[in-house]
Amino acid sequence: MLRTQSPGSRAAHPGEKKATSNICTNQGLLAIRATVYLSLLGRQGLVDVAELCCRKSHYAAERLGELPGFKLMFSRPFFKEFTLRVQGDATEVINRAAEAGFDLGPALGRFPRLRESLGEAADQTLLVAVTEQRTREEIDRLVESLAATSEDSATPQTLTKPA
Repeated sequence: MLRTQSPGSRAAHPGEKKATSNICTNQGLLAIRATVYLSLLGRQGLVDVAELCCRKSHYAAERLGELPGFKLMFSRPFFKEFTLRVQGDATEVINRAAEAGFDLGPALGRFPRLRESLGEAADQTLLVAVTEQRTREEIDRLVESLAATSEDSATPQTLTKPA
């Protein structure tokens, strides 16, 4: 993984006093990285990556949805990101996943507009994204780590969509 540190103003460095912009930011490097990645993939490679993302995210959604107290928030088609509603606090689920080495989230309750539309459900809802880089074994480990969360909850209940 490429990591960079954003430099200070170019004008602050000797010999560059006439600089009017800072082209050496992370944005430029990320754009170059994306361009190289996409050019190496090619047309069919991009299709293959997209299909992998879609299959893996649907596998993760199916497995997570089987856990007591976990349910897909919406029954609409999705590509690689889906919304889960959990019994209890979504932030606790995110923290439990982090302890097991997974980055989930964010909890949708942190976004004021979503809080307005979802109401109380916002604190029980989180976003999950799955990319082509995740393996089936990693997804299964995530499910196993969150299974403890659902077992710690009170008796499972059916979660419904907000009105």
